[in-house]
Amino acid sequence: MKLILAGAMLMTIGAPLSAAQEAHAPIYLETETDGDMVSVRVVGNADAATDATYTLAVSSGGSGSNRSVQSGRARLEPGRRVTLINLKVSRGGSDDWSAKLDVTPTSSASYTQERGPQG
Repeated sequence: MKLILAGAMLMTIGAPLSAAQEAHAPIYLETETDGDMVSVRVVGNADAATDATYTLAVSSGGSGSNRSVQSGRARLEPGRRVTLINLKVSRGGSDDWSAKLDVTPTSSASYTQERGPQG
């Protein structure tokens, strides 16, 4: 799912995105399950030049037995899609996994996007 955040939208800092807002976020999550593996990507694709920091936290394998946290800063150029993080994790024989992305753009409100086995 592609997400792009319009600068005119008003949101609470760190608020989860609605489906309509997800369609306009400059930095967003993509997830894909293949057997016992989950691929999690943080992708940047903005309509306008965007500068933001982001943090991705991924847990998997039941009871959070595997946890990875990665963060960075992105300077996105308009219309140029880039992969910022590409992470593969084992589900550890269960459907117990989660991914949480926190994004703080310099020119608009912060937002959060979460994914798990149900979406």
